[in-house]
Amino acid sequence: MLTLLLPGSAKEPLPSPETGRLAEVARPRLRPWRVPAVLPSAGDALRVLEEHAETATLRHWAAVAAFARDLVRRGRVIPHLVMSRAVWRPVVTGADAAYFRELALAMPPACRTGEVERASAEVQAEALEVVTDAIVRETLTAPLLTKEAASPAERWLVALTGPDPACPDVPGLRAELERWHAAVTAAEGATRVCFRLIEPAQPAEAAEAAEAAEAADAGWRVELALQAVDDPSLYVPAATVWSGVTGLPGRPERDLLAGLGRAVRLYPELERALRVPEPGELALDTVGAFGFLRQAAPLLQAAGFGVQLPRWAGRTRLGLKLTTRTKKQPAAASQGFGMADLVNFRVDLAVGGETISEAELAELARLKVPLVRVRGQWVELDDRQLKAALRAVEGGRTGEASAADILRHVVQGGTTRSCRCWRWTPTGCSATCCRGRRSGGWPRWPRRPAWTRRCGRTRSGVSPG
Repeated sequence: MLTLLLPGSAKEPLPSPETGRLAEVARPRLRPWRVPAVLPSAGDALRVLEEHAETATLRHWAAVAAFARDLVRRGRVIPHLVMSRAVWRPVVTGADAAYFRELALAMPPACRTGEVERASAEVQAEALEVVTDAIVRETLTAPLLTKEAASPAERWLVALTGPDPACPDVPGLRAELERWHAAVTAAEGATRVCFRLIEPAQPAEAAEAAEAAEAADAGWRVELALQAVDDPSLYVPAATVWSGVTGLPGRPERDLLAGLGRAVRLYPELERALRVPEPGELALDTVGAFGFLRQAAPLLQAAGFGVQLPRWAGRTRLGLKLTTRTKKQPAAASQGFGMADLVNFRVDLAVGGETISEAELAELARLKVPLVRVRGQWVELDDRQLKAALRAVEGGRTGEASAADILRHVVQGGTTRSCRCWRWTPTGCSATCCRGRRSGGWPRWPRRPAWTRRCGRTRSGVSPG
């Protein structure tokens, strides 16, 4: 039960306009009422607003949630520490601040009812922070720290993702984050610092498997630049900023240095680039580039910085390619294709759309680096992926199964976690994936992941080729 101040008479509060009932009191007064209520989590509240926004109050909160999603999409959020909780706070400045004020003025009175009267802007700011934190946690599905958290600051970093925001209160960190938030909200400008990951140049001659992976351990760079907030296509590298010819408003040199000073709190490796008077880039090895992809880039982008990654980032991964083909039948005996008919299948290792051999996979495992170039494509790897891929092809790679078995395994799927994705290539009138059956019985696939329709982040899946 909640105690709410609601307008009405001594007998009852005024009915909601959506009920169609007319008010029976001419001069309603605010009175406290005990009201049964359900307190959903922020995630559940967001789903309700997406599905049921029929009343004026729900429509207003749906508009606030849409505003929060837009802020998150544009990276207008920063991490914070509040009352032993790791949270994400929105950065509302400039045009966003004007829109926030318009929303607050349009807030229905019922949205801010409580035990005491509160200003609409105060209520809306509190709601916006809660909704923004929930949306960022939905977006950041991978942890920001892959190793086990040892210090209180690392435990705060871990608590920024996942459902539990609880973490130790670190007064020094909290004060630093407060200063950061104050600097971000006060230093509203037309530009932001942008980080662009540049891969090593492709070698002239390709090797058989992981071409020049050992030689490419150096050559990765993070280019520093300024980017226009309203027009992201206006991208000015730091070297051009230091030359004094940028076409950007304000004082670009000061904005660049101030932004880099804020970014180094999230990406400590950047400190190496700031040891020179005019920083322009950060040199990385392969492990450093992988760390930037997996940890620094999401954190910087969520904090409002621009981040540009290669096109293959997050897309080109090691997986399995399944090819199915209908069995040939004589023209006289052919009566169409049925669910009981057998189809041939073949499973291959693949990177993107390219099939690779087991020898090439073994070479990738030997190199033990998280980023390798395979046939001109950079691939993100980890030990779990490599071991799962080797297990998946250690048995028979070809066989046959009925179309019904294939479709059943596609629909039912499985729960075994393994390779990042699957690729399905149809070559006959029926094509899908299955556990398979050879003339001598089921093939040796007990440790191979079952297939599902969906190609998830941690589950294997199937997608049409």
